[in-house]
Amino acid sequence: MAQACIKIDKVLYERGQVPALEDARRTLDVLQQCSRDSAKVKALRGKLELASEVVMSEIDHEPKLREDLWDCLDYIDFRV
Repeated sequence: MAQACIKIDKVLYERGQVPALEDARRTLDVLQQCSRDSAKVKALRGKLELASEVVMSEIDHEPKLREDLWDCLDYIDFRV
């Protein structure tokens, strides 16, 4: 997830303000902060899915980023 945050930060630096990406970045920050609390992580699953869709629509040329975000969703679905 850290790599996804770095990529988003890079795009935000290059493009300036992109409100949808900024919201997605905040969602990832919140998810990182509560990563040890399973109940909170599960509650954020919907927000993470939305953030993933936003990131993929804004940054479509990064297959590794897509894999990282999908791995986060899989982790929530199968291990939390």
